[in-house]
Amino acid sequence: MLTKTIGFTLLELMVSIGIFAVILGIVIVNFRGGQWRDELVSSAEIVQSAIREAQTLTLTGQTITCGGETVVPGGYGVRFEIKKNAIRFADCAVLTEPREPADGIYENSKDNTMPSSPILSNVEISELKVDNAPKSPFDLVFSPGKEIVLVDGASDKNKVTIVLTHKKSNRTVEVRVQPNTGQIFIGPVSN
Repeated sequence: MLTKTIGFTLLELMVSIGIFAVILGIVIVNFRGGQWRDELVSSAEIVQSAIREAQTLTLTGQTITCGGETVVPGGYGVRFEIKKNAIRFADCAVLTEPREPADGIYENSKDNTMPSSPILSNVEISELKVDNAPKSPFDLVFSPGKEIVLVDGASDKNKVTIVLTHKKSNRTVEVRVQPNTGQIFIGPVSN
């Protein structure tokens, strides 16, 4: 007489656990990769937001206190430097003695640094380019009433590129600014 036993053999149980472990490992790796990609895209959006805010403040003629006076500054801008956070600022060069026009260059002693949302800790600015030539640091300033963008104090019609890299995945994303139109583009995330 044959008796039927109900249940799993040890071999069947080990194979099932092995398959489950492989699937779980794949899910965790994909989840982590997606999380890193999201951190990179979020940081690119923070950079884009800082640039758009400088544009908006310039276009609306927002006043700010520079050197004890409430004035409309010579523009608002963002300073970019490799491996550092972006710094938003008001170009207060117009308040120096003798009064000079806005220079479009960040000067910590004269300019009013404004609070910025920090780029996420696992992401850093890895490369800065003006018309595909490396340049670090550089200041991107929107000048009021002139419809121009200053890059390091000079009117520039060249493409500005900020490359962000995720420290753990080495994926990159580009934030590109067209100074002649003021448009800001976030490029696709590299693999």
